[in-house]
Amino acid sequence: LVPSDYPFLSAPYGPSFEASAPQDAVYRLLPLYDTLHALCVHIEEVCGGTAAVVLLDESASHFRQCIAPRLAPEYAGSFVGLPATAEAAPCGACVSGRETLFVADLQSDGRWPDHATLSAAHRIECSWNAPIVLDGYAVGAFVLSHAGHPTATADDGDNLTMAASLAGIAVSRERAQQEVHRHQENLEHLVAERTTELERAVGEIESFSYSVSHDLRAPLRAIDGYSYILLEDYAEALGEDGRGTLTRIRGASQKMGRLIDDILSLSRMSRSRMRLQPVDLSALAGDAVRGLREGEPGRRVEVQIEPGLRTTGDPALLQVLIDNLIGNAWKYSAPREVARIEVGQQQRGGERAFYVRDNGVGFDMKYADKLFGPFQRLHGEHEFEGSGIGLATVARIVSRHGGEVWAHSEPGKGSTFGFQLWCASQAPSLSATGR
Repeated sequence: LVPSDYPFLSAPYGPSFEASAPQDAVYRLLPLYDTLHALCVHIEEVCGGTAAVVLLDESASHFRQCIAPRLAPEYAGSFVGLPATAEAAPCGACVSGRETLFVADLQSDGRWPDHATLSAAHRIECSWNAPIVLDGYAVGAFVLSHAGHPTATADDGDNLTMAASLAGIAVSRERAQQEVHRHQENLEHLVAERTTELERAVGEIESFSYSVSHDLRAPLRAIDGYSYILLEDYAEALGEDGRGTLTRIRGASQKMGRLIDDILSLSRMSRSRMRLQPVDLSALAGDAVRGLREGEPGRRVEVQIEPGLRTTGDPALLQVLIDNLIGNAWKYSAPREVARIEVGQQQRGGERAFYVRDNGVGFDMKYADKLFGPFQRLHGEHEFEGSGIGLATVARIVSRHGGEVWAHSEPGKGSTFGFQLWCASQAPSLSATGR
């Protein structure tokens, strides 16, 4: 930064007040005390004498602080608590009038007898006093005291006025920083409160879902079991219509049981403790494909898995994630004579992303926002079986790994599901055990 960056610093510095001092004291963004201390030292080197900065309290009625590197402690301390009035001392007069004041002889002036007596005890005979003004209000004074009676020059007045102006900038900056800090603390407090409330609400919802799902399983098993007994023991008495009805009842109860299992599984994805370690996604993908081939050995499916797909995460959760994505690709590519599934990685927004791609039936992207919600399906059950919980599970696992998931597809042209873990390269320490 240079003075030209600030129009209010463009006034002449005076013959000796070089720009290096404001750069050192103000532009380096030192803390307020260090800045004012540096300005005092510099003005002493330029003009002689001993310098002090006295700041007003919040009510602007009294001086509350004195920064004076070379003044005697007793004399510097006399400014603290001094009323900011024209009758109290020269610095009070310059603050109340908001104008620079030169007092050539403190002892003979007669306006401040108490201050003159103390000044005489410390051999201070004259002083310059310049107001430090911020937003039109005085916030303190820059005082330059001399032992002796030097001739007052315009250069001295300009130098002190410039020093007071720089002190005002430093005070303004300090107040702005304090205000930002207050807002930051308040924002952090609000965020913490909202996060706690959200975590509590999510926990209550998950607990409710788990309890309800768990409690529903017993009556469903009873419905299915008694329906089976009726079919086995009373098949002839029921007739064809009765048997058909009971078969549909059993099918519906079993479907409901699967849905409940899926809800419980989704709940566990959120509640289980994470154990982070290096994970080979390529190996997980290979395991998933082998399991699918064993289930449908007659299908023609070409699978390409890029080697060396490694990340950090919970192995059990990531296995579920990979199983769901590859299982999804396997299922929706079933109508193809030769299905193709590809597992790999690519760059997305400067970050590494993993993907599972297939040549299946695809879907219309205008429905993509529904994909990752529980029980959302873009195809009818008569076309492809499933409960619609798999991609919701994927989204939950990716979220717990600090990442994001997305999809791209065209009807009849296959789909690509991608995900990133630990977005913005915020990979956790391997010593982490929970999230």
